[in-house]
Amino acid sequence: MLNVIIHTSLIVAQNLPDCKMQILAALLFANAWTPTFLMHNMCFFFIKVALSCHYRIAVNNSKTVLAVPEVLLGLLPGAGGTQRLPKLIGVPNAFDMMLTGKNVPAKKSKSMGLVDRLVEPLGPGLMSPQDRTLQYLEEVAVEAAKDIVSGKLKTEKVKGFMEKTQDYVMGLGFVKNQIYKKVHGMVMKNTKGLYPAPLKIIDVVKTGLEQGPEAGYLAEAQTFGELGMTPHAKGLMGLYTGQVSLH
Repeated sequence: MLNVIIHTSLIVAQNLPDCKMQILAALLFANAWTPTFLMHNMCFFFIKVALSCHYRIAVNNSKTVLAVPEVLLGLLPGAGGTQRLPKLIGVPNAFDMMLTGKNVPAKKSKSMGLVDRLVEPLGPGLMSPQDRTLQYLEEVAVEAAKDIVSGKLKTEKVKGFMEKTQDYVMGLGFVKNQIYKKVHGMVMKNTKGLYPAPLKIIDVVKTGLEQGPEAGYLAEAQTFGELGMTPHAKGLMGLYTGQVSLH
């Protein structure tokens, strides 16, 4: 197993016993290689890596927010985001995040099931509070990764009666159709159908749920490429680049 620690744009990989370093591409798509993931001052790109992990740990402060904001750039969440997020937090919550691009704070991420564990930030000491907190976060993640490998820490969530009931209801065809209809109506009301990305997100999620993960991943990859070539995405990405360059 490989323990992966990501802090903004910094990637630190530490091998557990009897392991070989694997390329990042393997981490994105092979769950077996990514048992834990740290989130601290999270760069939104890396949430896709986090979604592919068995276990996610975040710092419980105001700086930690999770989001899939690609829709704001005229795109959809790539790297499996449209397929993994609904399975992790449920279809309604996943649509809410993907279609709005909203930020989700640490505590709410934990209650939604997006994060498995929160750690509290540390105060000043021999190092700065930020460095101490990051070091502590890494230590917690290493221990968690070892416990996952040894079997001491179980990552399979035990569902209660309410969750099982919700899963059953969500598995009913007419319920899913009502959800698709509701989110489609919301998108049309807000965008007048002028932006293709939100509608494509709905289609790709539906493909994965109705036809299976292989079809879903394929649809996501193809649609991401198509959206990236639209004038809407190019315009929104240009606007974003311009805004960032001013700061």
